[in-house]
Amino acid sequence: MYTLRLSKTLQCDRTPCHHIARLLTIFLCLSAVLAGCSSLERPARPVPELLQLRQTTQAQLVEESHIVIGRMATRVKAQYDAYQAGRLSTPPVIDILIVSGGGDWGAFGAGFLKGWGRVPPGPMARPQFDVLTGVSTGALIAPFAFLGTDDALEQIVQLYRHPKPDWVKQRGFLYFLPNNISFAEVPGLEREMREKIDVQMLTWLVAGGQDGRLLVVNTTNVDNGDARVWDVVAEAQQALTTHDIDRVHRILLASSGIPGAFPFREIDDEMYVDGGVTGNILYGGRLREQDTLAGVWAVQYPDTPMPPTRFRVIFNNQALPSGQAHLDYAVNTCKR
Repeated sequence: MYTLRLSKTLQCDRTPCHHIARLLTIFLCLSAVLAGCSSLERPARPVPELLQLRQTTQAQLVEESHIVIGRMATRVKAQYDAYQAGRLSTPPVIDILIVSGGGDWGAFGAGFLKGWGRVPPGPMARPQFDVLTGVSTGALIAPFAFLGTDDALEQIVQLYRHPKPDWVKQRGFLYFLPNNISFAEVPGLEREMREKIDVQMLTWLVAGGQDGRLLVVNTTNVDNGDARVWDVVAEAQQALTTHDIDRVHRILLASSGIPGAFPFREIDDEMYVDGGVTGNILYGGRLREQDTLAGVWAVQYPDTPMPPTRFRVIFNNQALPSGQAHLDYAVNTCKR
């Protein structure tokens, strides 16, 4: 979720560099000695088992995508029928919002959504999104954007505007030792998730998705090395049924957890980290054409034209690297 920045360099004027090198060597040797002492190691799993896990996960994702896209198609068809019957004054339009990763630059996405709400009613006004996807910092924004109220968006804006000092904490001086599961911990962010994503919030998410609206976020499964997409509305419903609200917290924190820097999250006995590792935006590009909404629509409603679809992407990051790369890009563009 966060962008790591190094702000200190080694100084060679007062402390000889070979002393620093010797100290680093000692630390590295100590790390190697302690590597076998970690109590946080997970049992090794044979490669065939991991390959089978990947196949099982991919099959599960295909099945889940059929379910959620089927719900979406049913919802849109109901809107189309209502328009044809005169119960709706305007034809349906499918509005999709994609919120990318980008660390603390998620403040841009939160602020953009808040400002968008000030646009007067009309074609450019902020709509109620039919599909909303989020990755990493975008996964933290997505539930609030899915609700879409000014109050909900103000909550996420304030979250980025006033981060608490303990959002991210280094694990002491020897943070790099292998008995630590990550370089840093995130007690403040975990607390914010528990406070914001509570029973009431989950109830609202379930209500918002009961007619087929979709809210999905991406994580990375470290065990099989692939993406794992979560239907947050379904997870919210399950959390309310089982009273395991922390499961939803783990999904969102996993999506925003830089591997190595922040703690991984275990869900269903598997290890998950930042969704940005396998895809900084989530737009359905892995689906086969027949499994997309357009493909499902063509099969289920062959005589009914599919309503137009509008994609909006909030990219909480740089489209290009900074510095010399910008100049090189501009020069090459001019040469063309």
